[in-house]
Amino acid sequence: MENEIKYKKILVVGGSYQGKLEFVFKKFGVLPQQVISSQDFSIENLKRIEKDNIIINQFHLIMKDWIEQGRKPESLVEWILENNNIKVIISDEIGSGLVPMKQEDRYYREETGRALCKLAEKSGEVYRVQCGIASRIKG
Repeated sequence: MENEIKYKKILVVGGSYQGKLEFVFKKFGVLPQQVISSQDFSIENLKRIEKDNIIINQFHLIMKDWIEQGRKPESLVEWILENNNIKVIISDEIGSGLVPMKQEDRYYREETGRALCKLAEKSGEVYRVQCGIASRIKG
C-alpha cells in the first residue's frame, strides 16, 4: 500500500504555508490527533503518547524553543531519532532568504539546518513540498 509509513522516519520540508501537513494527511492517512505541533511539544507530553505514527509538525519552531531553553540542538535530534513513535517530522525550510542580523537568530537558523541535514540522512524518505506539490528527494 503506497500510503503506509514504511520507514522508521520520514522528513517533509518546504516553505511556510506550502501544504506540508496536508500532504502528510493525504499521503500517509494519519489523523489530526496524531500531530504534535510546537505549542504542544514537550518530551513529557510525548512520553505519554503510545500510538504509532506520531507526526511532529513545526520542527523549526520546536528547535527554536529548545535552543532558547539553553538545550543542545543535537540532543533534540537524537531524541527524535531514538523515539520509535515519531514517524514523520515536518519543518519549514528556514535557511533560504536573508541572513538574520542577530547572532542568536543566525545560530538558530544554522543549528536548524544542521538538524534537518541529520534527520534527512537518517530518514528513509524525504519530501519537499512547494505550492502543494510534493517531490520525493530521498527514498
